[in-house]
Amino acid sequence: MAPPRGSSGLGRPTALQTAIGVAVLLCALAGVGAAIMRPEQWPLGLLGLIFAAGVVFERNRYRGDAAGAPPPPWVESGERFIDPQSKRLVRVWTHPDTGARRYVDDGARVLPDG
Repeated sequence: MAPPRGSSGLGRPTALQTAIGVAVLLCALAGVGAAIMRPEQWPLGLLGLIFAAGVVFERNRYRGDAAGAPPPPWVESGERFIDPQSKRLVRVWTHPDTGARRYVDDGARVLPDG
C-alpha cells in the first residue's frame, strides 16, 4: 500500500502541499491581524492558527525515515513500493501497539523503463 495521497512519504513536500501551507499561513496571519484590529474577531484568529498547526502537523507526520530500520518494537510489514518522486524502493514498518506506520527508504534506486 502506498503512502497517503498527496504525500510521497519521503523527501520534500509536493507543490500542492506547499501551496496549501502558504494559503493556510496567510489565512492565519489575516485572522490574527483581524483580531488585533478588531478584538471581537478573535475567533477568526484562533481558527487560522488551528488550521496552520494542522498543516504543520500533517507535513511532519508523513515524512520518511532516512535513518534506516526503526528500533524494536517496530516490525516490517512486508509492504514495499516505489516512491513516485525519488524512484526509490520504500519499505513499510508498523508499530504493533499503535498501528503507526513508517516509510523507510530501502536505498535501492529503481531505473525508469525504456
